[in-house]
Amino acid sequence: MPTPCRHLASFYAAALSHGLAVTGASQGWSIAKCVFHFDGRLPRGLRAAARHASPPVSYYAVAKAPHTPAETGLYCTECGIGLSFPDSHG
Repeated sequence: MPTPCRHLASFYAAALSHGLAVTGASQGWSIAKCVFHFDGRLPRGLRAAARHASPPVSYYAVAKAPHTPAETGLYCTECGIGLSFPDSHG
């Protein structure tokens, strides 16, 4: 499995330390080189830190759509790597 970029490494490690697990990694289907998918919601403290992340890292939230579930996450625009967490809101 690929590894997260240095810009997302602390968020990745923090998610794991909160008991979340990576369920898979998507590659090559979007502008992202790789997106790591986690099995639970982005923890509250991590969500607050993510919302204030510095470039090249950005926080995103996507509402539920007919063919996709709601999710939140982080994306590194420099490296093309993302972290995705399911979200029950939206």
